[in-house]
Amino acid sequence: MKKVLFLMAVAIAAFTSCQNEQSQLDFADVQGKAVVQGHVYIDKGYIQDGENYVVKSLPAEGCAVLVKVPYSKYDANAADGDKFFEGVCDANGFYSIEVPVGQTAISGVRIYTRPIVDKYYDLVNGTIVETEASYPESSASVEVERGKVYTAANIYLVKDVQSPILTRSQTVVLKGCVKEKYEAKKYYDVENKDLGYYAIADKRAASQKVSLVVTITNSDLASDKIIYNINTDYEGNYNLSANLYDVWDIAKTKVTVEAKAYLSEVTHYYQFWNEDEYEWLYKSQTVSGYYNNHEVSKYLTHGDLLIGAKLDDNVLTFIPDYANVKIYGLGEYEIDYIDGNQVYDSSNPLGWSY
Repeated sequence: MKKVLFLMAVAIAAFTSCQNEQSQLDFADVQGKAVVQGHVYIDKGYIQDGENYVVKSLPAEGCAVLVKVPYSKYDANAADGDKFFEGVCDANGFYSIEVPVGQTAISGVRIYTRPIVDKYYDLVNGTIVETEASYPESSASVEVERGKVYTAANIYLVKDVQSPILTRSQTVVLKGCVKEKYEAKKYYDVENKDLGYYAIADKRAASQKVSLVVTITNSDLASDKIIYNINTDYEGNYNLSANLYDVWDIAKTKVTVEAKAYLSEVTHYYQFWNEDEYEWLYKSQTVSGYYNNHEVSKYLTHGDLLIGAKLDDNVLTFIPDYANVKIYGLGEYEIDYIDGNQVYDSSNPLGWSY
C-alpha cells in the first residue's frame, strides 16, 4: 500500500509540475514589450507611368504579417511549438507589431507574410494583360529586446513562377466613334430666320482627342483581361487591331470601350423677354463644364474576325460647371425671374437643372 501511495504522489507531482511549466507560457505574465516594424512591398508587374510602362513594387496594403517566436525562447522547458503575433500593413505597406519580451533578448525572431492572391500586370506585345497571381510567403528576421523598436529589412512579395504566356495570334479589328451631346439651333422657319429659333438635343463627333480604355475579356477565363490604352483621332474615331488569346472562343469574348471624361464648352440657346419691345429676343451663351465618361460593350462574333467589329457610338453627356456659370432659362427662380416675372426661358433639351 505504501508503494502504491508513493507512486500516486509521484504522478501527482509530475502532473502539477507539467501544469506549472505550461503556465509559464501565459504571455500576460511577460511584462516587457518590444516593437517589430517594417514595410512590405508587392511586385505588381508593369504599371503605366506617363507614356511608358515600368516595373514597380507597390505597398502591400492589407497584407497580413506574422512575427513567429518559438515557445522555447520564453521557456527552455516548454513544449515544441511557436507563438504568432499578427499585424496588417497599412496603405503605405507599413506594419507595427508588439512582441512580449522578458529580461533576456530574443534572437532569431522570424517575420512572415501570409500567402495572398492579387492582380498582376504583364506586358505582352506592347499591351498590358491583367491576370491573377499568387504570392507565397516571404520573410525576414530580427533580434528583439524589451523596450526597443526594431525595424526589419523590407519584405518584397514576388509572384509564383509564371506559366508560359499563351499565344495571341487571333486578331480582331475594333472600330467606333466617340460623340458628344450638344444643343443644336432649330429655326421655326428656315426660310424666315427672323422668326427665331429654339434648341434641340443632337450629337456630333468629339471635338478633341479622347482617351479610351479598351478591356477585352472571355467568360471561360474570367481572370484574364487584355487592356489597351488608346486615343481617338481629332474627330472621335478609333481603329484598333487587338490581339486575342488563341484559346479564346470568339463568341464568348466581350469588348468594353470606356471614353474618359474631358473638359469642354457648349453653346446654350435661350430667350430673353424684352419689356420695351414686348417680345422674346433670341440669345446664346457659352457654358463651360465637362463631358462625362461613358462606356459601350459588345460580344464578338466569328464575322467580326473576318470584317472587323463595329461598336456602338460612345455618346457622352455634357455636365455644366453649375458653381461658376449662370445658365439662363433652366427654371431657376433666382436667375430666370425678376420681380416675380419670368424673363429668361429655354427649351433645355439636354435636361440641365440646378
